[in-house]
Amino acid sequence: MEKNILFFLKYSIYLFPILLITGPFLPDLILSISTILFIIFIYKKKEFDIFQSIYFKIYILFLIYLIIRSLFTFDWLSIRPSLFYFRFGFFSLAIFYLLKKKIIDIKLFITISSFLLLVIFFDSNLQNFTGQNIFGYKLYHSERISSFFKDELILGGTTFRIFSMIIPLIFFLNLKRKYLISILIFILMTSTILLSSERTSTGLMIIYILAFLVFVPIKITHKIIFAFMVSLSISIFFYFNDAQRERLVNKTLHSINIDNKKYDVILFSAMHQSHILTSIEMFKDNYFFGKGPKMYRKVCDDINFKKFRVGDHSCTTHPHNIIAQFLGEVGLVGFIFLIIFYSKIIHVLFKNIFSKNSKDINFPIIMLSFSVLLNFFPFIPYGNFFNNWLSMISYLPIPFLMFIYYDVSTNRK
Repeated sequence: MEKNILFFLKYSIYLFPILLITGPFLPDLILSISTILFIIFIYKKKEFDIFQSIYFKIYILFLIYLIIRSLFTFDWLSIRPSLFYFRFGFFSLAIFYLLKKKIIDIKLFITISSFLLLVIFFDSNLQNFTGQNIFGYKLYHSERISSFFKDELILGGTTFRIFSMIIPLIFFLNLKRKYLISILIFILMTSTILLSSERTSTGLMIIYILAFLVFVPIKITHKIIFAFMVSLSISIFFYFNDAQRERLVNKTLHSINIDNKKYDVILFSAMHQSHILTSIEMFKDNYFFGKGPKMYRKVCDDINFKKFRVGDHSCTTHPHNIIAQFLGEVGLVGFIFLIIFYSKIIHVLFKNIFSKNSKDINFPIIMLSFSVLLNFFPFIPYGNFFNNWLSMISYLPIPFLMFIYYDVSTNRK
C-alpha cells in the first residue's frame, strides 16, 4: 500500500502543472486525494518529525484561527474554504517530503513543465493569429488572449508562476546550456504574458527579470546582452500587437492620468482604490478579527453595511489586494500570520544574497524566494487569497524552495 501511495503522489506532482490548465476541478481533486494519502502514509510510517518545523506549527495555528473566525460568521461561504484550506500546506509538505527522499526527479518535473509552457506559447499565438486555439476556443476578450483557459483570463498568471519556478530549478541542477535555455524561456514566456494583456502578471514579470539580471552569476557584458535581447523581443512584440500595446501601455497611462484627478493618492486605478478603501473600512469596524474569511463580497452587498462602501466600484468578490483582504476579512490577528510569512521569505532571500557561499549555489534560492514572494506580492492587484486555483499554483514553488534551502544547508556548506 505504501508503494502505491508513493507512486500516486509522485506522478500526481509530475502532472500537476498540466492539470492546472484544465480548470480548477481536476487539480483540486488530485491535490485533495494526495493530501489525504500523504497524511495516511506519514501516520503508517510514524514519520511525524516532518511536522516539527516551527513554521509548520505556525501554519497550523493559522488554520485553526481561520476555522474559528469563520464559524463566528455562521456562513458556509466562509466556513467551507477555512475548513479545507489545510490541503494546500499539506500538499506542499508532501512535495517537500518526496524531494527530500529523492523520490521526485526534478529534471523530469522541469521537462514536463517546460513542455507545458511551450504548448501554451504556441497555442496562445495560434489564438492570437486565428482567433481560436487548438481546441477551437475563441477569443473571450478582444484585447486579451486566454488560450486553454476559455473565459478565465488567467493565462499570464499561470505562465508567470510556472516559468518563475522553472528557471531556478534549471540552475539548481546546473543543466548544460542553462543560460541559453533561460534566455529562450524568458523570451517565449514574456511573449505569452504580454499576449494575455494581464497588467499584474506583466508587472511581476518585469520585477522577476530585473531580479534575474541583478543576481545571475554571469559577467556584466552577458547581462547587458540578455537585457538587450529581452527588451528587443518586447519592443518587437508591441510593434506587431496593437491590441496588447493599447491595453498594457496606453490604457494604463490613461487610467493613471484620469484617476489622479479624482484622488490625491492613487492605488493602481480608481476601481482598485475603491475595493481597497472599502476593505479598510471593514477592518476599522473590527480591527482584531475582520469580517471573516471570504466575506468581503457578502458584507459589501448587505444593505446594512452601506457605510463600508467607498467610491462607485466598492462591491466585488474580493478587495484585489492581499493586504487589504487580510485586514478586512481576518483582521490584525490574521495579518500577523501574513507578516510572519513575508518575514521568513525575506529572511531567506537576504541571507542568501549576502551569504559567503558560491553565487552559483545561492542563485536558485534567491530566485525561488522571488518566485514565492511575487506569488503573494502585496504591492500590486492580487486575486482572492481563498480561491482554490490561485492557492494551488501559488503554493507550488514553496516546497522546492524548502528543499533547495535544506539541501544547501545540509550538503553544500
